[in-house]
Amino acid sequence: MGAVKTNRGPQQASPSRPKRDRHWLRRPWLIAARPGTTISLLMTGTLLALNAASCQPDDNGQSTETRSFPINAYCTASVDGVGDVAVETDYLPHVINCENGNAPLEALKAQAVAARSYLYYKLELYGHVQDGTGDQVYSCGRQPSQIHYDAVDATSGQVLRYQNVTVCAFYVAGAIPSTNDCVPLASDSDPTGTEHYVTYNEGLSGSNIHQTSLGFVSPTNYRNRGCMSQNGSSCLDSRRQYDYVDILQFYYGADIALVTADGSCVIPVDEDNDGYDVTQDCDDTNRDIHPGAQEICGNGVDEDCDGHDAICPDAGVDAGTDASPADASSHLDGTLSDAGVQPDGQTENDATAGSDAQSNHDALADDAGGSSHVTGGCACNASHHDDLPPASLLFWLAAFLIIVRRRACSRQP
Repeated sequence: MGAVKTNRGPQQASPSRPKRDRHWLRRPWLIAARPGTTISLLMTGTLLALNAASCQPDDNGQSTETRSFPINAYCTASVDGVGDVAVETDYLPHVINCENGNAPLEALKAQAVAARSYLYYKLELYGHVQDGTGDQVYSCGRQPSQIHYDAVDATSGQVLRYQNVTVCAFYVAGAIPSTNDCVPLASDSDPTGTEHYVTYNEGLSGSNIHQTSLGFVSPTNYRNRGCMSQNGSSCLDSRRQYDYVDILQFYYGADIALVTADGSCVIPVDEDNDGYDVTQDCDDTNRDIHPGAQEICGNGVDEDCDGHDAICPDAGVDAGTDASPADASSHLDGTLSDAGVQPDGQTENDATAGSDAQSNHDALADDAGGSSHVTGGCACNASHHDDLPPASLLFWLAAFLIIVRRRACSRQP
């Protein structure tokens, strides 16, 4: 294994500090020293009360709004030494065949998503990808079989994201597990010596996940969410009957997001074969959930994808629910890696998973990319508070007191 470069790319610029608003409301502690203290404090209290009425946390106590933005698909990729290649119909089928070609279908789907995520990461930051163990193997002298095309089609456009950042989805061959839980023993065979890069993150999320040493290890590096074992993914498929989403979460964490990119090359996927693809179905992993499905009231599940669970006849309509009385009555009958990847850093991805995987991801994911986590956006989360006086009453009360104060001052000698 060659030396791994440790340059971490440009550091993120520190955000400039916002200028202070000189408005008196931002510095209410200075008001007491000014004339008209009573009225000023009353107005301060009024405006603060108005702000509280419109910006309270939602029922979960959250005052932070998280937005998930759509991403555009890369339909062609610039592959070094090859040229422009169609991503979904050419590049990915070849890559998963060369990387882990003998794996069963669900493991191949997981490989397709990981390979696509890594490609998107490289194209996003560098505009091209290497053909070989430096990135991902596209040319290996073997042509893809139908199962490889099927795995790509079944995950068309899907990439791994965390905090609205495309993850640098590391993967290596890993050890060959002898265990039923697919976590290998220290004594299990590790032909490529890559098991120490693998992360086991099933049930973990946030800062609790284990990052891989293939990338820059830091809680703020959202690009690095772990590393998948190709031998392990085949084990999870065959021994534990995990589907590809379970496999991805096993290695990259419970909170890894599977996002479908938008583009002409992306095929709408109907994962649960219920007749509604992922663009129409609110849960494309459960064939009993789709538009027009029978709704079961009060079970907390939106079976018919209308945006809320049906209210049962004896439950009433609570003011805090998202269903209007009309909605309730209609259901009462129950019919219803700049992770500045170090592009030249050498990290073995050479997998003989099955006996085929052979690649190197040498991406050293560095600084975390920016996240679209919007704080203070409470307009969508505002809740009703009966204990606060109406805004109009407070406004007119403040105006009345100002008038009284001015008249009193005008009468003083």
